[in-house]
Amino acid sequence: MSSDRDTCHPAIGTNVLIMRASPFSYLALGGVWFALAAGYAVLVVGHPDQGLEWGLALAATVALLWVVWLRGFKIVVRGTSISYRDGLYRTTTVALNDLARVRDEYIQWTITGSRLRIPRISFLRADGSRALVINPKPFQRQDLLKLRSLCRETRAAS
Repeated sequence: MSSDRDTCHPAIGTNVLIMRASPFSYLALGGVWFALAAGYAVLVVGHPDQGLEWGLALAATVALLWVVWLRGFKIVVRGTSISYRDGLYRTTTVALNDLARVRDEYIQWTITGSRLRIPRISFLRADGSRALVINPKPFQRQDLLKLRSLCRETRAAS
């Protein structure tokens, strides 16, 4: 697979690679909320005097917020650059010439005393600084493998 020794290939030519959040991400994060909203909709129709509209509104709002957040994720590799847009619609663009290697990393969050390891894909410059950090979770594995195919392991060649 990939390793800390992967080297980014700057000669991508005219290939264009566009990646968005996978359908499974929508299902995993929004599906439960859409199902809950559908259940509330059935209850509201069957019992209109019970005041269940708030439950319907809340569940539908949370489901739609997940969809909007996931729609933000996008990776575009075009010509000589790579652009990453996160769930908050912030875009970072880096020239492929500036990238030296790619590395799998983890950030840690501590929640109620438990540590969570959250994966990230970091694209590093020659000096080791991070040029681009990508959240891989929303994307399809096949798309991430295509992205990594731009970075070939060159250790065997040297």
